[in-house]
Amino acid sequence: MGRGLVLGVVLLAAACETSVRLADPAPCSLANCAGCCAGDGQCLGLASQGPTQCGSGGGVCTACPSGQSCNSGQCGQASSCGVCAGCCTLMVCFDGQTDVSCGANGALCTVCPDTQHCSGGRCVSCTSANCAGCCDTFSNCVSGTADTDCGSGGNACKDCRLNFQACVGNRCQ
Repeated sequence: MGRGLVLGVVLLAAACETSVRLADPAPCSLANCAGCCAGDGQCLGLASQGPTQCGSGGGVCTACPSGQSCNSGQCGQASSCGVCAGCCTLMVCFDGQTDVSCGANGALCTVCPDTQHCSGGRCVSCTSANCAGCCDTFSNCVSGTADTDCGSGGNACKDCRLNFQACVGNRCQ
């Protein structure tokens, strides 16, 4: 029994001496962090950020100026509805992609004027930059395949019926 106890103590001591070293994680960078890199080298995700540590794209976390908050990795006016990628109205976060509630980064929602539409959280006019079809008389981007609204490239739509034509392949023929 004495030898078994000594052998058990020796094995236990040997087991305590053994350690496994895990590889260090890759340093925080654009390649592995959508948020920002904190002072300890760890990635701080967008949802975990606040006014004292804010950023995106694997850059160094920074503090927002006084009175601003961090929304989606960007410092901006403090949102009335908390963390919100879209826009806020009456302390409610909306996606910010409609003509009646357009905005981004927790800003106050705006209503786009009749000649503009919400695109990417901003009110914009129909142009070749944001419309593959054509822009109708109300500045709406439409497909450009209808006889009454025919065209492409964000140009003004044409009414093919005026020349007794039909819209074929986004062209009056």
